Amino acid sequence: MEWIKREIERLFEDLGFERIFIKEDTVFKSEKVYCKLTFIKTFKSYVIEYANSYEEAKNNLYEDGDLHAITLDLNDLLLALRKEIVASMQND
Repeated sequence: MEWIKREIERLFEDLGFERIFIKEDTVFKSEKVYCKLTFIKTFKSYVIEYANSYEEAKNNLYEDGDLHAITLDLNDLLLALRKEIVASMQND
């Protein structure tokens, strides 16, 4: 499963996100959004959590995105995540 996480992290980097650390959490930062990748064991899924500012991220005030099951084909999983991430970058 760690390899899936690495692929998702590479997706963030390919989309121009910078990897930073906020309170021991790995966070991916763009100009408009801070994203935290979380695995939810119960659902065997990843979720991307979104914050609109450094202050929101620092105070753990994230909004949850969609659940993305690791049972999906890797290409389908990455495509769905890419669509969600790109949409988050376009929101004001």
